[in-house]
Amino acid sequence: MKRITLLTALVAWMAAVAPALAVDTTQVYSSGLLIIGFLGLCALVIIAQLAPAMFLLIGMLKGIAENLREKVLVRARQKQ
Repeated sequence: MKRITLLTALVAWMAAVAPALAVDTTQVYSSGLLIIGFLGLCALVIIAQLAPAMFLLIGMLKGIAENLREKVLVRARQKQ
């Protein structure tokens, strides 16, 4: 019984304290021009890294397709 009472008291205390720990959202925060520039720079870095990766992926897929095409031609010639 003592354990249930302690648990109930702990839950009641946490329920009462939780709103006090919440963040005040009445103030609107606006990002400055420097923050927007930084985020733009981050996006530019990500795009600059994605472009070569896409070219590499396209090259790999072309190589795989060419290899498969050659295998099909070899099998077709062997059957004749």
